[in-house]
Amino acid sequence: MAYKRGVGKNNSDFGIKDLYKEYKSTSKNPIDFKTYSIFLKEYNDRIINGIIYENIEYKAPYRLGYFRIQRRRLTPFVINGEIKKSHILPDWKKTLDYWHKQYPGKTDEELKLIKDKKILVYLNEHTNGYSVRFLWDKSTSNIKNQNVYIFKITRTAKENIAKFIKKNGIIEYFD
Repeated sequence: MAYKRGVGKNNSDFGIKDLYKEYKSTSKNPIDFKTYSIFLKEYNDRIINGIIYENIEYKAPYRLGYFRIQRRRLTPFVINGEIKKSHILPDWKKTLDYWHKQYPGKTDEELKLIKDKKILVYLNEHTNGYSVRFLWDKSTSNIKNQNVYIFKITRTAKENIAKFIKKNGIIEYFD
């Protein structure tokens, strides 16, 4: 059985075509859409790569805030002697392998029906228990209703930071 991602919960209302329409309506000599999209992709890639590989804090124009990588230590909460893992990410590959060893001969459908199965989590031993995340610091931002806006990084950028940390170890990102 293949596991698929569900529908995204944070889908954007505007895309690159909407940006291009705005650019085209305000520019006196606009470039074509293909060139515009290549430029925009290259610009965004350079910013993300600078944040990942050079540990820069990108100051967005028009007082939109700062973008950076933040390092944090993941420690499980203990409530009434029970460990709460709600904020620690499950390691689904290891968990599925563990379930297949614990319950040999069961299909994925049968495994779904078993309650209170053990879920293995990432311990981040290679980074001394630290995890990193991309952060949009809106403390200096002047946009209205800033709590309703989110910054969601692409999967490619997440994979790049993971590869970089696995290869070089965790560096001194912002705490």
